[in-house]
Amino acid sequence: MDKKTLAHSIDIQAPRETVWKILLEDETYRKWVGVFMEGSWAEGDWSEGSTIRFKGPDGNGLVSTVVEHKPNEVVRLEHRGMILDGKEDFESEDVKSWAGFSESYRVDAEGDNTRLSILMDAAPKEAEWFASKWDEALSLVKKLSEEA
Repeated sequence: MDKKTLAHSIDIQAPRETVWKILLEDETYRKWVGVFMEGSWAEGDWSEGSTIRFKGPDGNGLVSTVVEHKPNEVVRLEHRGMILDGKEDFESEDVKSWAGFSESYRVDAEGDNTRLSILMDAAPKEAEWFASKWDEALSLVKKLSEEA
C-alpha cells in the first residue's frame, strides 16, 4: 500500500471547544468539507468505535471507523471501504490499495487560541490535490470558528 501522509495546521483565534464544534457538528461540517466535494456530509456519529459514512451528493463515498475520539482534543478515523451505487465495497482491488489509510483532527490550546492540525494518508497520485484542498478547508474552519 503506497501512501503519502499529509500534515497541515492552522492557528485559530477561538477556544478549542468552539473549533471542535465547527469541525464535527453537521451544519458546519458540511460547509468546510464542501471544499473537497460540494454537498458532502457524514452519516453516523463520531463516537469511538462507530462506523461513519462520508457521502457525496450522489450517495457515493467512504466507509470509515472512528478509532479514537477524545472530545475537544482528537478524532482519528480509519478508512475501510467505499460506497458505490448504494453498495458497500471492502474487497475490490481499488479499495485494498488504500484500506487502512487514516485521517485525524487534533485541537491544541495555544493560550487563548487553538492550533488545529490534521494528518491524512493519501495515495501519491491524489496527495497534491488533497494538500491544496486542506489549505482551503482549514481556512474555512478558521473563519467559521472565529465568527462563532
